[in-house]
Amino acid sequence: MDHRRHRKLDRILFGEEFPDVHKYLDSTCKTSGKYHRSDFVHSPISAIIYGLLAKDKQIERILSGLFHILADELKLEPLVDLLDSLLLFININNTKTNKVRSKR
Repeated sequence: MDHRRHRKLDRILFGEEFPDVHKYLDSTCKTSGKYHRSDFVHSPISAIIYGLLAKDKQIERILSGLFHILADELKLEPLVDLLDSLLLFININNTKTNKVRSKR
């Protein structure tokens, strides 16, 4: 899954993005290619260690890393895109509803 979708998943789950987590987990992609997912760096233990070493939002970074790995393994691109579209639709409808209420 590309980093744009990983960041979308972050926004859906945590309300913010953790691009540093995704950059770290995929850091061996240039040298290992499609096999980078079998490297230690792209592993749950590595995601946990990276999160624990972070200065802030350690739990969120750990979970972001674990969901990154899970999304890659399960090929969740279509689901992430669908959830993102649904949330956008809900936000647009809520905005319209709030504007109608404020006019009354």
